[in-house]
Amino acid sequence: MRTFIAVAVLALSGCGAPAASTPCVLSWSGDVTGTGSCDGASSDALLGTSTATSLNWIVDAKNDTHTVSFSFQLPNPPSENNYNGIDSATQYCSVTVTPKDSSQPVLSAISRTAPGSGTPPRGSCSIVFTSKTQGSTATGTIKYTVHGTATATVVAINGAAQTATVTATF
Repeated sequence: MRTFIAVAVLALSGCGAPAASTPCVLSWSGDVTGTGSCDGASSDALLGTSTATSLNWIVDAKNDTHTVSFSFQLPNPPSENNYNGIDSATQYCSVTVTPKDSSQPVLSAISRTAPGSGTPPRGSCSIVFTSKTQGSTATGTIKYTVHGTATATVVAINGAAQTATVTATF
């Protein structure tokens, strides 16, 4: 999964969001708090291949204390405006909150068990699109420009009682 996500982010960086696009803001509140810009090449885009059954939306933000990553896998084409990450095999959501000086997340949400991972679902995720526009199709990829809000409730990985709400507005 990590390899595919990295490839998608690299592919999106070539598409680039126009300077006038809606800014992307990622915020988290609860037992950990913060805000960061998630503006970047992938903040307002869904990317998939022309023959795939799924598309990926990926944003990341950093501040002085945490790095937050939010990714959603959705059906291709994205025919609905609301997704919860669990309704079909083509939906999956993953959110992590990692302290700045660590490589290990402390809070996460996983919408369903990913094939081969064995990690059970935890927390919850949703994404709501206020607009979706299919953009250019280049060399086997389809790009949709999207705007909306993604929200997740993340819980402590170690079983502690920590929780936070992560919200991306894009």
